[in-house]
Amino acid sequence: MEITKSGTDTKNTPDQTSLAGLTRSHKTEVATQTMIRASEELLMIIRQMQELWLFGKLDTVGTSALEARTEEDTKKVLDLLQQMASKEEIN
Repeated sequence: MEITKSGTDTKNTPDQTSLAGLTRSHKTEVATQTMIRASEELLMIIRQMQELWLFGKLDTVGTSALEARTEEDTKKVLDLLQQMASKEEIN
């Protein structure tokens, strides 16, 4: 326990206790505001993704053009390999 020149306990003065309480209260308020802001931003991102998905710019349902092209290329390669195999059987 610290004692000042006047003989009072410096750790338990009302001014310091209320200042510590205000500091804790302010820190809590800032942390709460930060969490609220982060939650709001997350909700905005979720809404944007839902809109993109619903209105077609986020193409996750069905086959995409890339998948269709890959399937066509795969069939062409398969046909070429079958032709090469049949030519080797003839020779």
